[in-house]
This record gives sequence, C-alpha cells and structure tokens, in this order.
Amino acid sequence: LIEFRITFKDVLGALARAAAVLAENGVDLLSSESRTLRRGESAEWFAIADVSRCKCKLEELKQKILKEGAVEVVEYRSFLY
Repeated sequence: LIEFRITFKDVLGALARAAAVLAENGVDLLSSESRTLRRGESAEWFAIADVSRCKCKLEELKQKILKEGAVEVVEYRSFLY
C-alpha cells in the first residue's frame, strides 16, 4: 500500500484528473480525503492505494500525474498499518 499526498490548484476537475491517471494505470484507491487549503488557490488530496497492479513504476506514475497541469506536488510513501 502507498499513501499519496497530492497538492494541486483549487480549480474545477483537478482532483478528478489526478484520480483518472491513477485509475488508468491500475491503481486501486482504498481511502481518500481532500481539502481546500486556500479557496481558489490550492488544495490537497491524501489517498491510500493498492499499487500491486500498477502498470508503471511509482516515479513514472508521479510524472504522469504532474503532467495533468493543475497538480503542483506529488509525494508518496509506503503505508504501514
């Protein structure tokens, strides 16, 4: 399991585009939470995901998410429960 922290511009559809990249690459979201940091400026999304079926390496996945335009930062780490 991986925990993602994704920071993006607070614009319509930004989170959906990032989520679509994860889905297209075989990432299964188990839990997620998002919040606006500054209305109209920035927001963040935390997601716990199963990446066992991911179609690419995590660094490549990170770059794909960043290419979505509204995403500013993608961080990930192993999630131990």
